[in-house]
Amino acid sequence: MIDDVTGRWNIEWASPLGTEYITLDLTADGDTITGVARDDVGEYLLENAAIDGDKVTGSFRMTKPIPLTVTFDVKIRGTAMTGKAKAGILPAAPITGHRSAAE
Repeated sequence: MIDDVTGRWNIEWASPLGTEYITLDLTADGDTITGVARDDVGEYLLENAAIDGDKVTGSFRMTKPIPLTVTFDVKIRGTAMTGKAKAGILPAAPITGHRSAAE
């Protein structure tokens, strides 16, 4: 089990449409995570999020610039996050992140 993942995570996603910057506000309760993903055009509730060992998975539905579901599969080690995210039919792309220093 990961140490607590609760907090604000600053994410950089090298998506096929260009680099995206996302903030994830996560709250962990056992093997379940709730939270919100935010970017410069909106905020999106996390869906189907879970913890399994050091792995965190989930999804959120973006509405702009086009509606699509983003799924992610990351590993968390201390204050670092690495993994992949996939938006709709686009190929999966790497994401990296870190826990916000404010947390």
